[in-house]
Amino acid sequence: MTLTDKAASFARTETEEGAVGDVPEMIERVARALVLDYGGHPDQVLGFSSASAALWTFYVPAARAAIAAMREPNEALLGELHDKVRIEVRPEERGAYITNADAMWAAGIDAALGNPPAAR
Repeated sequence: MTLTDKAASFARTETEEGAVGDVPEMIERVARALVLDYGGHPDQVLGFSSASAALWTFYVPAARAAIAAMREPNEALLGELHDKVRIEVRPEERGAYITNADAMWAAGIDAALGNPPAAR
């Protein structure tokens, strides 16, 4: 397997339908962050001539594993989300909507990282 083939296999994923698709944006973002954390440049190209690939593509499996590990929330994350949720009830639409999803997401990630709540 060439370097390009290996990188391509890391940078591609199976969809639910079984077809090969591009890496989801969040996995790419995490892979790029991992490269930066290890002191590299995500877009650095590795390889020779036509057998080359961006460095971040080699971190896709680690990014996938890191995100999958967060599937089950811990108590800190659940507590932070519970404290932050704001729901707007709309009887005319027979629905209820979370009005601060962005703030909840950020608070949940901060809790998962062990960061104290940001000043409000």
